[in-house]
Amino acid sequence: MRIFLFLLICICTSAKAQKFELTDNLSLTELTKKKYYRCYKKSENRRLKFTDGKKLSPKMDFLIDSTVIKNQVIAVWGDDYNDYEEFGWGFYELKDNDCYKFLVIVEMPINPIAYLLEESLQVAPITIHGAGVLTKDNIYYTEQLYDCDETIHLNWYLINGNQVEHIAELEDKSFDNFIMGDSIISGKFADNDGNYYFAIENKMTQKRKYYKVKFR
Repeated sequence: MRIFLFLLICICTSAKAQKFELTDNLSLTELTKKKYYRCYKKSENRRLKFTDGKKLSPKMDFLIDSTVIKNQVIAVWGDDYNDYEEFGWGFYELKDNDCYKFLVIVEMPINPIAYLLEESLQVAPITIHGAGVLTKDNIYYTEQLYDCDETIHLNWYLINGNQVEHIAELEDKSFDNFIMGDSIISGKFADNDGNYYFAIENKMTQKRKYYKVKFR
C-alpha cells in the first residue's frame, strides 16, 4: 500500500474545531449546502451505473452464483443463503480494465465488502472493505463503517489492471460527526471530473457541513 505523510487540517465550527487527517495528495474545500446539492444533481446523469442486486437481474443471478462469494456470505450469515439475497447485492461494471470486469458489492454485518470479478466471473483474491462508489477512472471511493456511527473514514482505491492500490485516505477521529444521509441526497458521491464530495452531521448539534475533495 502506498504511504503518504498525513496533514492535519483544522476548520473551525461553532461547537469546536473540526479536524480531519488526510493524506497529502488531497485538498479539501468546504461548500455551502446549495453548492453541494447543485453538484449532486449535476452529477446524477454522469455517474457510472450501479446495478442493484435486490432486483436480481439476469446478470446479477450469475454474479451471486460465485462459489467464493457464496461461501464467505454463508460463513457470516449462516447456511440460509437464499434469505441473505434480500439484504443487498450490487455491482459496477469496470471501464477499460483488461483484467477485471465487475466490482461486486456485498452487504455484510456492519461493513460491506467489494469483490473483483474477471470476465469469466471468477472472483479475484482481492477484496476492498467499505461502502463505496466507482468512477469512470476505476477509482473506488469508499466509506469505512464501524459499530458506532460517529466515525468518518474515507478511502480511495485505484483499480489498475490486476492491481488495487490504496491511493488516499481522510479521517475524523473526534467521534463527534458522521457521514450524513437522507432520502433526498447522498452523503457521499463523485462526479467523474475528479471531484469527490461528502457531507457530515454533528451528533450533538445536528449541524451539517459539506465538502469537496480533489487530488492535488
